[in-house]
Amino acid sequence: MIMNHKPEEKIERLRLEPSIFGTKPSEDLTRCISDFLFKFADLPNIEIEGKLGLLVDKHSSSRISLPVLTETVIAENQSWLQFDSDMSERQHANYNKLFNSRFSETQDPRHKGSKLYYKHTKEIDRYFNTNGTRFRVTVDKETNKVIRSITKKKVAKLDIYSPRTRLDFRISINQEIPVDFTENDLCLMERQKDRISYKHDLYSFDLTKVFSISQSKYPQTYGNGNPRSKVSHELEVEIDNLEVFTAEMNKAKRNSPNQLSEIVQVFVNNMKVLAKHAI
Repeated sequence: MIMNHKPEEKIERLRLEPSIFGTKPSEDLTRCISDFLFKFADLPNIEIEGKLGLLVDKHSSSRISLPVLTETVIAENQSWLQFDSDMSERQHANYNKLFNSRFSETQDPRHKGSKLYYKHTKEIDRYFNTNGTRFRVTVDKETNKVIRSITKKKVAKLDIYSPRTRLDFRISINQEIPVDFTENDLCLMERQKDRISYKHDLYSFDLTKVFSISQSKYPQTYGNGNPRSKVSHELEVEIDNLEVFTAEMNKAKRNSPNQLSEIVQVFVNNMKVLAKHAI
C-alpha cells in the first residue's frame, strides 16, 4: 500500500554515514574502467570511444548469456566472443528521436544545465594499403575535399555485458596517426557516412548510418564479381576533450587533486543511460 503524506507533514531523513569507516568506496565498474584507461591513455594520438551493440557468442551467433544480474566487465582477450556494433534501424531511429528531444530541451533559455550542440555531416571514408600499412582517407561527400588521412591502430578494448538492457557496450582505445595521402594508392573499400553528432560537456555522441561498398567497385583490388555492400547503424560516445582528460590524468599520476574519476564516471553514465534507452 502506498502511503501519501500530507503537505504539512515533516519527513525526517535518516543520517547515514557512507560506511563504518566513514568513507565511500569507489563504484566497482567505474574503477575497473578507470584503471583500464589509465594504462593506455598517455599514448599519443589517442582516441577513447564507447560503442553500443551486442556481445555475441561466436559459436551460437547469439547474444551471450551470463549468470549475472547487473552490468559486468568481461575479462580481456576472450576469443569466444565478438562485439556487433550494428543496431537495428528502429533502434537507431529511436535514439535519433531521443537526442532531438534532449537537444530541444537544452536550447530552452530556462535550461540551467549544459547545452547540447548539434552537427550533421556526410563524409566518405576510403581505405588504402601502402607497403602493408592500412590507412583511411576521409573526404567531404559534397566537395570531395580531404578532411583527414590517418592510420588507425587498435590498442585495447573492454567489453561490458548489460543483462538488464537491450544492448551491451564496448570501450575502445585506439591511436589515430596522421599519414600522407598518395592518390596513386589502390582503394580497398569505401564507407559513406551520414552522421548526426552531438557534443555535451567533454563528450561527443555520434549517431551514424554507414553504407559500405567493396569488391567490384574496385576491380583492380578485388577482381570481378558481385559487389559486397552493407548498411549499418552505429552509436558511439567519445571523450572528445582529451586535453582536459590528459591534464586530469597527469594530476592523478602526481597524486594531486583531480577530477579523473568524475570524467570517467560521466563517460560510463552516458553509456549506461543510452543502453537503458535501447528498445
